[in-house]
Amino acid sequence: MEGKSRRAEIYFDGACMPFNPGGVASYGFVIKFGGKTVKGSGIASEKGTNNIAEYTALIKALEKALELGVEEAVVKGDSQLAIRQMQGIYAVRSPNIIPLYERAAELAKRFKKIRFEWIPREENEEADSLSTKAYISFQEAKVRKRIKTVKKIEKVGEKVYIVNGYRVDAEKQTCECPFFRRMNSYHLHKRSGIKIRCKHILAVLEKIKK
Repeated sequence: MEGKSRRAEIYFDGACMPFNPGGVASYGFVIKFGGKTVKGSGIASEKGTNNIAEYTALIKALEKALELGVEEAVVKGDSQLAIRQMQGIYAVRSPNIIPLYERAAELAKRFKKIRFEWIPREENEEADSLSTKAYISFQEAKVRKRIKTVKKIEKVGEKVYIVNGYRVDAEKQTCECPFFRRMNSYHLHKRSGIKIRCKHILAVLEKIKK
């Protein structure tokens, strides 16, 4: 990076689904630096909170930025709590958040210059999308482990199957099983446009690929 700017724009986002608190906390971040875009995502906790997810996203982003050699950064997020706390406007009182805040603050001190800026959710879509995809991947990875329990797949229409007694629409990727109905009835899933596929749907899709 010699002769080039070591400034970066950092976007971070966290989510906790299908409910908050106690759901799966996921995170995503985007670093725009040196004409390139670096992305990261993952799971913060299987029983977390939205704030844990947000702070984990921030910490992972700052760690990666330092690894890349970023010296000056504008850090943007749609969590008013995390941003205002990093700005020193809000106090940090939650025992679950204090160690995360302290880690983020310690990382922030390593930059020559850093500024935290709140942005509305619609301006944080890329990091938000990464966080959502990490959550979906986590949930469906668990579902895939149960595909082997699928015993019978019967084709009853052009793209319609009966799997273990449940009707699966392969085109719409819907199933009549209790798991599919329950997972996709959560308010946070509906609000985010998330669909978690069940083992019956994934089994059918695997069969179609063969």
